[in-house]
This record gives sequence, C-alpha cells and structure tokens, in this order.
Amino acid sequence: MDKKTEIKKESKGLPTIAKFGIGCFILLALVGIGLAATGKFLFSRFGANMVKKGIEQKTGVSIDMEKGGEGFVYKDKKTGAEVSIGQGKIPADFPKDFPLYANATLAGNASGMQEGKKGYWLIFTTKDSADAVVSFYEDKLNSSGWSTDETMSLGALTTLKVAKNGLVGTVTITTDDEKKDTTIMVTLAPEDGK
Repeated sequence: MDKKTEIKKESKGLPTIAKFGIGCFILLALVGIGLAATGKFLFSRFGANMVKKGIEQKTGVSIDMEKGGEGFVYKDKKTGAEVSIGQGKIPADFPKDFPLYANATLAGNASGMQEGKKGYWLIFTTKDSADAVVSFYEDKLNSSGWSTDETMSLGALTTLKVAKNGLVGTVTITTDDEKKDTTIMVTLAPEDGK
C-alpha cells in the first residue's frame, strides 16, 4: 500500500511588528490629512493676522485685509500714502477711457495714492499673439485720445509710452515662450507736477 504524505503549510501572516508599522503609517496619514485640512482653514487666517500685526507694529503702516477677500490695502498713518493690492477686479476709479484688451484676463493689480494723486499697475494675460495685442494698443490708444509718443521694441518685448489728462505711463507687452502666453502690463501715474 502506498501511503501518501500530506504536508500542510500554515500561513502565519504578517509578523506583529509589520502589522503595527502599517497601522501606525495609516493612522499618521489620516491624522496628517485631517491636520492639513484643518490647518488650511485655521492657520491661513491666523497666519495672515500675525503677519499683519507684525508689519503694522514695525512699520506704522496699517493693513486692511477685509477688502472682500480680494486683496489688501496698506496705509501709512504718517503720510497718508495708500497702496491697494488685489486680484480679479480692475480698480473702480481706473480711467474708463483707457482701452483694455478684451481677450485678456486680469492676473493682478495694484493702485496707490500719495498726496492726493493715484497711480495704477495692472497685469493681464492672453493666449493671443503679442503682435495682435500691440496692434490693438497702437490703434485703440490713439483713437481714445491717449498719446503714444514713444514705442520701444526689444526682442519679444514692446513698450508704448502713453499720456492723457495729466496721467503718464506705459503699456508693456511680452510673450512667455514656455507658457505660450502674452503678458500685458499697464502702468499709469500722475505726471510730475500735476
């Protein structure tokens, strides 16, 4: 008679230390996700307030962060000089007759006031070519009554000097080869002595 020998292999599973390590890793990952979500909510506002208080104490410049969540207003208490920095909206008092490229998105803005005079700085991006944007500004600035006394081109950068009603500034147009975007930067400030 043949006897068959059965060999039974028992699976012991993972060693206890491995199970403990995996459990700790999963627990730490869950705690990390929870802290990240909570931290984003709590610490962003808290951190911004700490920075605000630090700047105000060291410089004497007051900062208003309640501008509808769209930016900051910095005001020098001694001189009254004020700078607003924001995104998404063109300042309400920006000259209405200044042509803005229709197919561009506002990427950022700043405006400032000192001694009752206000200046502006706007940045736009568009997927349109720099040549199309330059042509638009060369045509629309003049037809809107803005003088363009000087135009300077250097490689992928074109700057038009503009002026009207005591405001002077530039429109700078350049292309970012990596992103394939065209950037438009508009600066306007009161002419010296006006």
